[in-house]
Amino acid sequence: SKIDIFLSLNKTQKIFSLIILLYLISFIILWFMHNITFPTYFDDAFWNWNLAWVNIFFDGGFNIFWDSQEILWRWWVTHYPIYIWIFKALIANFTWFWYDTYTSLLQFFAFCFFLIFTFVISFKKTKNLFYSLLPSLFICSIPLLYFHIIDWYMDLLSWIYSVITIYFFYSF
Repeated sequence: SKIDIFLSLNKTQKIFSLIILLYLISFIILWFMHNITFPTYFDDAFWNWNLAWVNIFFDGGFNIFWDSQEILWRWWVTHYPIYIWIFKALIANFTWFWYDTYTSLLQFFAFCFFLIFTFVISFKKTKNLFYSLLPSLFICSIPLLYFHIIDWYMDLLSWIYSVITIYFFYSF
């Protein structure tokens, strides 16, 4: 049972497992509260990620030719993936209004599911709660991670897809 998994740990591992769980839960709550209360406020993220999707939402689309109002030509950010803008505009279209805060929640949920994924694959391999919590702790300790979760940069999703791909390739 689940209690036996915890009880099978030695005393030190029990203490550190509880500390790690408290740390992860508090960090996830902090990220969630930040995501639902603060819109994007970093200048780089606002100009590169959010301004284009706001225009796609209010304009009802974008021109693909070099028109003066065309979104890709307007801000000279053609190196950013356009599907992020389209996806955020699609979320705003589904909710019928533009609200910068809630469109950033996908990044948060993707990260939460990734933490669950790393815990499950680690537990499947180790059968030890303490050793299974360590990858999640190390992932949450990455300094830039908080910035990427709250500001919708593509690096986080690319990283998650890469890790999942490597795992399934290794499993195959």
